[in-house]
Amino acid sequence: MTRVEEYNSLEDVETHDEDLVIICEREVLFGTPVGELVAAIREKIIGDQLTLEEHPEGIGRLDQHGWLVQHSLWLIHCEQLLEDEGDGWLKFYLSTKSVPKHTEIIVCIEDGSEEKRAQLEKEYGSRIRVVTGEQLLVAKASAYLNTANPINGRAGKEAILAWNNAVCTLLNEFGEANYG
Repeated sequence: MTRVEEYNSLEDVETHDEDLVIICEREVLFGTPVGELVAAIREKIIGDQLTLEEHPEGIGRLDQHGWLVQHSLWLIHCEQLLEDEGDGWLKFYLSTKSVPKHTEIIVCIEDGSEEKRAQLEKEYGSRIRVVTGEQLLVAKASAYLNTANPINGRAGKEAILAWNNAVCTLLNEFGEANYG
């Protein structure tokens, strides 16, 4: 992964590499290996102007804000956010303005618990998307990727430009401008 560089105009957004960070200690979600879930998401990407690179090491790099915020799609297992089990860094990022609002954050609840959903939605509101099944996970992730996709013309490029430049601003504000 190379450090994001600020886009000056929509013409700069011809192709785009999306980065998916996996923040989960499990290798299987919803009974399917995470790598297979990522492959299913890739299959749903429209066109050839957008690529998706996965980064399964997210759980071990939560203290590296400059690296983490350069990922536009986050896949988190709910246990990383729940009260007693959760990670302090992750909770901090999601409850402050240290992650661009255009970053798509998908939280998986494997047991379908409405209690967990309610707790997460109360704590993080519209900042996260909760999914309770494999099909919903693939649908939410691919919908995001196909919205922020250069193939969608101006709207897709504007979504990418907004996220990209928000990341650059955050990196500069947090003193991480040289992170790469």
